[in-house]
Amino acid sequence: MRYQLNFLSTAAFKRHQEHQKQFIILLSSIVWIFSFFLLFNMYRSIKFKTTVYESKVRSVQSNIVELEPELSYLKQLVNERNQLKKYLPLYLEERYRPSIWQARLYDLAELLPQDLVLSAIEFKPYNEEAVKRGGKKSKLKKEDVPEIKIDGYMVFKNKTQDIYSVDEYRERLIASATMEPVYSKIDILNNRIYKDEDNLKLIFSLGYFE
Repeated sequence: MRYQLNFLSTAAFKRHQEHQKQFIILLSSIVWIFSFFLLFNMYRSIKFKTTVYESKVRSVQSNIVELEPELSYLKQLVNERNQLKKYLPLYLEERYRPSIWQARLYDLAELLPQDLVLSAIEFKPYNEEAVKRGGKKSKLKKEDVPEIKIDGYMVFKNKTQDIYSVDEYRERLIASATMEPVYSKIDILNNRIYKDEDNLKLIFSLGYFE
């Protein structure tokens, strides 16, 4: 019996195995390198975000520490204001007392825009009995009659003067503390411009309504 060994086939098989082994090692190396690169970039991204977040937190915390005394003071003022507002209607109940009129006149003068001039302030409490005896005037209701009437004017001497000063004045008065607890609104009763000698003149009237 004769035996014949094919050394060429055995050598080729070994080379094929070596090539496969090298390819697997190369592929594994590429996978490991890619995974390491991916993990490293994820770490860098997380580290950057963490650093930015910590910086923001420190900045906000620092601002809070700086503003905390002021916020506490403002909170105290708000609480005091709320407490005072509870009793404000009681203080303003005496609309005929000198103290409230002193505060109200102070508001009228302090809030007056620069170019406006007040010419008259009239206070007429609503008299229900008098209205009933007034015949046709009896149709007037309390909310239709201004209790306080303010007259004034403005002379236009240059183009820088604001024609909306009356509206501005009304808005300031509405926001004043002496108005809200007693009166429901302030209306412009009259607001017109006419020629007065060499200048234009604006005259206006404001009314406080309950």
